[in-house]
Amino acid sequence: MNKPQILIIDDDQDYCAMVSEVLGDDFICFSGNTGKAGLDRFFNECKPTVVLVDLNLPDMDGFEICQALREPHVDHLFSIFVVSGDESVSSKIHAFDAGADDYISKPFELKELVSRINRSVHYIEAQQTIKSDG
Repeated sequence: MNKPQILIIDDDQDYCAMVSEVLGDDFICFSGNTGKAGLDRFFNECKPTVVLVDLNLPDMDGFEICQALREPHVDHLFSIFVVSGDESVSSKIHAFDAGADDYISKPFELKELVSRINRSVHYIEAQQTIKSDG
C-alpha cells in the first residue's frame, strides 16, 4: 500500500522540517513556504490526504488557501487542517467557513497532531473504499 501524502503550507522552514521528520515514517511529506508554492504543489505535484495550512503566510492568508483548495475541480478526497497561533473563535469559524476540516492551535503536542492526522487519513481511506465499491 502506498504511503499517504501530507502537504505542509507554512513559511516556517524549521516547523516544516520538524513535522516532516515526525510524519516521515508513515507519510510522504511535501511542503510549500508560501501560499502560491503550496497551491502549486497541491495542483501539480502531489495528491495529499491531509493539507496543513498556516494562516499567516507572506503572500496570502490561510483562509484564501482553504478556499482555493476547495474548488470544485479538485478530484480527490483530502482534509485541510489549519495550524495557527491565533486561538480566537472568530478565526476558527472563518477557517471552517473557508473549508477547513480541523483547526489546531500552536503550540501543540506532536502526539495530538499525529493522532488527528491518522484519524483523518483512516476516515478518508474508508470513504475512498466506499466510493470505489459503489
